[in-house]
Amino acid sequence: MSNFRNFVSDEEGAVTVDWVVLTAAVVGIAIAVALTIETGLNAGAGQISTNLGTQVANLTGTDQSGPMTFDDYINAASGNFGDALAAVEDDAPEGYFSDHSIDMETGLPIYSDYNSGNPTAETYNIGGEVILASEYTGTKIYI
Repeated sequence: MSNFRNFVSDEEGAVTVDWVVLTAAVVGIAIAVALTIETGLNAGAGQISTNLGTQVANLTGTDQSGPMTFDDYINAASGNFGDALAAVEDDAPEGYFSDHSIDMETGLPIYSDYNSGNPTAETYNIGGEVILASEYTGTKIYI
């Protein structure tokens, strides 16, 4: 009987139970807060993804029906010359490189294939039209 009285009057185990209950409450609140925030974060991340996709489409010209002029690249890059120039370089047709020039009449970037150093066989790609560099009669403006 004295063991029973000692067990009932002993309060040392009660502190452990209090900490377990408090820890469980904190974990529960943390989970509730995380679930609440998750919805807003997912919505925000989706909006960021949509906006980035729109900006990429603007910079690469995928939203346009024809080739982009250098002015189009500048406008899509919000006036940032470096970003516009990088987008022009990224849009170079396969096998061609930006020679940092535009056709004065059309405003289109001029891409060159540099044809392994053979200037007589070098071709330009201007707005998808391929011509021999030696036959180009337009005016090049270097940017």
